[in-house]
Amino acid sequence: MIIVVPKAFVSAKGEDTMKSHPITRFLQERRGAAGMMTALLIIIFVAILAIVIDLGHLHGVRNELQNAADAAALAGARALIQIADYPVVPVPDPPYCGLARTTARETAQRNKSDGTDLTVSADLNVDVQLGWWDWETNTWTYKASGCALEGANAINAVNVVVRRNAEAGSIGPVAMTLAALFGWETANVKASSTAAVGYLKKNCTFFLLALLYKSDPDSWFQKFISQIPNSENPGTHFLTLNTGSDKDKKMDEGAWADMANNGYAPANFIKNYFKGRVEPGCVGAGDEVDLQGGVDTSILHSIKDKLADLRSTAGSGNDQWNHSCQEYNYEGWLMCSPIVQNDQLNQTSPIVNPESNDGWGNPINAFIPIIIRNIYNPNDKNAPPECSTYQGHCIEMAYYPCPAACEGEVGGPAGTIFGTRPKLVQFDWFPSAD
Repeated sequence: MIIVVPKAFVSAKGEDTMKSHPITRFLQERRGAAGMMTALLIIIFVAILAIVIDLGHLHGVRNELQNAADAAALAGARALIQIADYPVVPVPDPPYCGLARTTARETAQRNKSDGTDLTVSADLNVDVQLGWWDWETNTWTYKASGCALEGANAINAVNVVVRRNAEAGSIGPVAMTLAALFGWETANVKASSTAAVGYLKKNCTFFLLALLYKSDPDSWFQKFISQIPNSENPGTHFLTLNTGSDKDKKMDEGAWADMANNGYAPANFIKNYFKGRVEPGCVGAGDEVDLQGGVDTSILHSIKDKLADLRSTAGSGNDQWNHSCQEYNYEGWLMCSPIVQNDQLNQTSPIVNPESNDGWGNPINAFIPIIIRNIYNPNDKNAPPECSTYQGHCIEMAYYPCPAACEGEVGGPAGTIFGTRPKLVQFDWFPSAD
């Protein structure tokens, strides 16, 4: 067997010439280049690592600032109207712009950014602006003139901007780590949030009864919302509502009510509510409520006990019995009652939004503020004459024609009731004061 060896691989002396092969020479000539490529790849890797680490860091700082802005905007919006422990409260002079600004700024500065308190730079890193949020168009309008000139119908939102930059005082911009090797030593970061309060959309407080809406000027409802106190007898604005105990008779005024389909009849729900066993749900226009006439004695006593508890706060720092409105004092239990149009008892009925006005020109919507002063059993010696036996229990109550705040969702149409759960409505938007 004869093996032929190419000449290119054998020298004249018969020695191996692999080292002189073009592929070998190619590899030899690029040994130095491989070192350079390795160094370049290390630089690229460090740059990518710097981007990943520092951008992740910036993202974390950005989230911290956003949390601070969100909390500050919500706190500021909540401070625009008077909020107390009592679930339903009068709102004498909204909005409270100075309190809203202070609350928003202090809330933001209770947060940290990158391990540092935001308070170290005083007011330089937190901007607070007040304005109007239009719930229909979802737009913000900055109000430069302030509350003194604008009033409650023009200030309902708080915008907060929290920043980390060179102008933000000692806290300054965010320091980079690996990116600093490439000349990127600091980065500016900021976050913005807008929260708004508004008129009630859904009521989340307990309501004892529902009122029957009628547009007839001679109806009980229209008389109820148009009772203007008389200076000689300021008590004349209280009327009597009959809950009705005859199941076959139509309700003429109102009925015991609660959220529909919660497993209780209204009377049982009311009884369990006073015993602390159930909590009210959130309902608004279009939601169903159950209606029921009459009530048993245990509920009657529970309501009387509630009125007595509220009456005992009169004159204290947490007075929940006296409510000033239209230069008159309304005594009683302030609550927000839904309006229905179904005048049949022992049925469900949707809450309606009649979009009418009261005797003072205030808009009437799905809920109205009412004051309950007394409740009578037909056998009570001091019961009014209109509390006849067939009408069941009588409630002495008045319409409260001034702004009130109920614990509930915001975003409803203009009315007399503010919701007390401010809502975040806008993020990452930086309004101009110009």
